[in-house]
Amino acid sequence: MWSKKEQEAVEFSFKAHRGQKRKGTGINYISHPMTVGIILAKLNSSSEVIIAGLLHDIIEDTDYKKKDIKKKFGESVANLVDEVSEKDRDLPYRERKQRAAAKLFNVSEGAVLIKTADILANTMDLITDLEKKGDNAFEIFHPKKNQKIRQIERVVAVLNSILKQKNVIDHLRNNLKIIKEYED
Repeated sequence: MWSKKEQEAVEFSFKAHRGQKRKGTGINYISHPMTVGIILAKLNSSSEVIIAGLLHDIIEDTDYKKKDIKKKFGESVANLVDEVSEKDRDLPYRERKQRAAAKLFNVSEGAVLIKTADILANTMDLITDLEKKGDNAFEIFHPKKNQKIRQIERVVAVLNSILKQKNVIDHLRNNLKIIKEYED
């Protein structure tokens, strides 16, 4: 059951992501932060972590800023969203993703959980796309297929080394195993 604040985060996320679609699909983008929030709730995360998960892409992908999140949801939530936001979006994809993975060693446990739920949701979506489109599912990514798979492997390895909730890593490893079946 969502708390009142969690429901407000759902509504805020819907508003912020209105009109956005998942890359390469016609699916409303809001499905992604909702999935992240559900994963975090299933992991019995704190309400602040769930709220930040529901809002995790707002700084990166919308016109809202950290101060907007802080005003509505408090400093702790705003800090969590800020921790998982990529600030160097103008860098080349590979460098940006390497920095994001390395950054995980220096963020809060809540931010690690949010990033884990984010990667889990993204790999689940990729598997769904692979089942529908085969190798063509990789066309939406900047790096080539095998580079994308290496990037997923790196972040799973980092999360494996720092995440306390190992049951989630099992799900990530399983998703990675399925994705690797498409490797050249």
